[in-house]
Amino acid sequence: MMANGHLEDPSKASQMVENCTADIITLGKGALANHNWPVKVKNDELLAIFDQEKILRPNATIKDFELVD
Repeated sequence: MMANGHLEDPSKASQMVENCTADIITLGKGALANHNWPVKVKNDELLAIFDQEKILRPNATIKDFELVD
């Protein structure tokens, strides 16, 4: 059984697996905010909070040579 949705909280995710509510969990926002979520959780590091404006906002810089005259 796979569980998904608001499982970026390690204690909630762990509890679901320990209670056999889920065999595996998937991450969406938690993984987007923390590309190394499993390592951070294992090392008891602070997890970044998902910030839609920072994470999903394109950050493109147009270089001079890319401009058409």
